[in-house]
Amino acid sequence: MKLWLLLFGVILSFCSCSPSVDAGRQPYPYWTKIDTSTLFRIHKELPPYGDGRFIDAKININGNIVKPGKIQVLNEAGQVVCEETVWPGEKITLDGPVSAKGPNGLWGFVDVHTGKFVIQPRYRSQQYFHEGLAIVPISKHRKRGIFDRRGRFCYIDITGKEVIPGPFKEADWFQGGIAVVYIDNKDKSLAGWRYIKKDGSFLNDSIYRSAGYFCEGLARVADRKSWLYGYIDRAGKQVIPCRYVCANHFSCGLAKIEAKDASGRHRKLGYINKKGESVIPPQRCTATDFSGGLARLTTTTKGAEGKWIEHKRFIDVTGKEVFSLPNCSGYSCCVGGVYIVGLKRSDSEDSELVGVNHKGEIVLRAPKGWALHYYFEGED
Repeated sequence: MKLWLLLFGVILSFCSCSPSVDAGRQPYPYWTKIDTSTLFRIHKELPPYGDGRFIDAKININGNIVKPGKIQVLNEAGQVVCEETVWPGEKITLDGPVSAKGPNGLWGFVDVHTGKFVIQPRYRSQQYFHEGLAIVPISKHRKRGIFDRRGRFCYIDITGKEVIPGPFKEADWFQGGIAVVYIDNKDKSLAGWRYIKKDGSFLNDSIYRSAGYFCEGLARVADRKSWLYGYIDRAGKQVIPCRYVCANHFSCGLAKIEAKDASGRHRKLGYINKKGESVIPPQRCTATDFSGGLARLTTTTKGAEGKWIEHKRFIDVTGKEVFSLPNCSGYSCCVGGVYIVGLKRSDSEDSELVGVNHKGEIVLRAPKGWALHYYFEGED
């Protein structure tokens, strides 16, 4: 009872809305997002400089620093066994037991209600549950009986039972009931990446040289013989044949692909839709994935004096230019209508990350002494 009061007290101390429990995730607590404002992560390097020590904070669109809260899980002695940092705007999910370090210095899992270990600490590295399953190593260190990352992997449920034994050389978290794993085999024709479901069965019969996660209903895969890329749907069906030299995940309904020109010597970048149709034809350029409806496209032309000139444009999903940023050195993503870009400083070769609107105007800069680190979106 004391633990529940502590958990709810911490949450209510920095949000005004009441937490709600998702019946599908009981008995583990689940809170909906606290705030719908968009937040951005910033960092400040701590002295002595150069040792990789940073402190993090988050700012809103007005540049105001927002302070975090914390969820603590205590054992019967009142000691903190694990701690989760919670940011306003973040959806907090404790999806099963929480990873915690034991007195032996190894990692296990504790119950969020009692603070007791339900899976004893025996792993060298921290593990996490996602969609009710966690990826853990299955081989033991011969002398100490410790599970480490040098062996193969399997999936366990919240009781610690191996539900998908594997063994897998590499494994990824489940997303929407599907995960991608690498199966090793002495027969190289049977080794490669495959998709599995939560019951341990395979999504299809195919073995891939490369396999990505599902995004907007499709996953990027590479054929083992041709090394070319295509896409499959969540049923495991090949919906776009493997015919591209390189391909990225879908975003905003489009995927960036790389194909060879007619001569076969040069590569060009373009964008296709989910039917495999060319929407923005391949051309000699550099380009980013779409985010927030825009992508950065950079082309070069030779000027009057024989110098190459870069044209850095932001285009929409039809290929139409929306705005240009000549001093843009990079493009990260769009968060809440703000596009995070790198701009070269006029007085040096360094760049700084800033936020611009759909007109290319700067609307967000980190406070003095801080640097915009990477984006964080509070909304789904």
